Amino acid sequence: MTPWGTLSSQPPIIISISPADGATGVPSSAYITVLIGDNSCAGLIIESIIIEVNGTIYFNGTLYAGGSLDVCFTAAAGPNSAAASVVIPGYAVGLQIVIEPVTPWEVDTLYKIEVWASNDNGTAYKKSYFKTMGVFAIETVELITLNSLVVSFTAPLNMDPVANPYVYDPSAYEVRFLVNSLVDPGYFAVKEVVFSSEVSPKYALLYTSTMTAGASYEIVVSRIMDVFGRTIINRGSGKFIARNTKGSKLLQYFNPLLVPSKFANITALLSGIGLELEKAGGDY
Repeated sequence: MTPWGTLSSQPPIIISISPADGATGVPSSAYITVLIGDNSCAGLIIESIIIEVNGTIYFNGTLYAGGSLDVCFTAAAGPNSAAASVVIPGYAVGLQIVIEPVTPWEVDTLYKIEVWASNDNGTAYKKSYFKTMGVFAIETVELITLNSLVVSFTAPLNMDPVANPYVYDPSAYEVRFLVNSLVDPGYFAVKEVVFSSEVSPKYALLYTSTMTAGASYEIVVSRIMDVFGRTIINRGSGKFIARNTKGSKLLQYFNPLLVPSKFANITALLSGIGLELEKAGGDY
């Protein structure tokens, strides 16, 4: 065994695991960080430290045995991981282990992290769960009038015109009529794109050609990215049926503010019309 320091009077303590237990929306590229403390520069057995994710070993302390770690070591590195001594208030000595995923974590997936660490006085064990964020896609479509609709996304948009130039381009927002539509929708185009006024908005207001009431459409967005650098995918969540609403007067009030600035309080617009983002409104 490869101890560091003198014996302590109790097992080591697994202080924290990151991502935090119960974390959601974790990026697929997130690193795992584990902090382990001991109450003296003590006999923590490096070979005993195991970190598993969903049953797969991501850190194996035996790789650090022998000459890799000295007593009260300073740093070492292994496959997709690194370990280093760190100062942790309240503990005589601390160990930080950082793990890089071998491949990106699967989207919208629950992961279980398990950590074991021992010294001559016993073994510590801690588990933690995190869930990765889902795909970047359209979340809902809300019709405002037959000439406008609000699209909400599953993640905030990257508004940097250099990194994400297509976000401002109407050609990135395509509307298609569905073949089973009961009414021929005719020609349809997105003319203008306006965003909610947050720093990283999740809503876009689209000005369109006049839609045909009763026709079925699907909004398909391409090439734009979210703040995490993910390109949008289409999963069939942009379907809607055009219908008459009473949103025209309110939209006319907002219109002078919207088009010149390219930004507006879209949530206030939706609230004023009486639409809820989580469900489609009916005819008015």
